[in-house]
Amino acid sequence: MHAAAAAKVHYTDMGGPKDGRRVEWRVRATVPAPQEFGAGGGDVDTGIPPAIVAKMMARGEIAGPGVFVPEQIVPFDRFFGEFARWGVTVDAQMREILATPQG
Repeated sequence: MHAAAAAKVHYTDMGGPKDGRRVEWRVRATVPAPQEFGAGGGDVDTGIPPAIVAKMMARGEIAGPGVFVPEQIVPFDRFFGEFARWGVTVDAQMREILATPQG
């Protein structure tokens, strides 16, 4: 008997200026372990995103020659909508930095 595959939770923190303000973002992705496939969360977050993008390219939703970072060319609303079909939940929080000891 195999042990149940584990879900994964990823956090990404980033910050910088936006519209003259200092902000920080925290994005969290909760990736399930689909038991029906015998897969772990790591299988889903590794294999599914490139498959989604390949399908988008085949449908002509991502077009044009060149090399881009995903944020520049992948329609995020459609991407995350498709990712959610695999049970993945993504949420984001933004906070404004009003003051720090460093100024």
